[in-house]
Amino acid sequence: MFNVELSKKAAKFLKSRTPKDRSRLLSAIKLLVKDPHTHELDIKKLKSEDIIYRLRVGSYRILYTIFEEEIVILVLDIGNRGDIYK
Repeated sequence: MFNVELSKKAAKFLKSRTPKDRSRLLSAIKLLVKDPHTHELDIKKLKSEDIIYRLRVGSYRILYTIFEEEIVILVLDIGNRGDIYK
């Protein structure tokens, strides 16, 4: 089991969402805790970065990195599909 840490930017985005959207995003993050490389979720490695992964949750994207040695998933950013990659 991995521990999850949210960056300030990701936490701020989560707080600004409606309870329904926040619940969907947190549920997806909880699934990462079991296996951050799972194929059950829509996860892809970003082409421009070797260590950053993208999880698609509807129109939202969760960008995260994995620290295998520390057993930590760091959620770097969460945002809308069109804005997250800018």
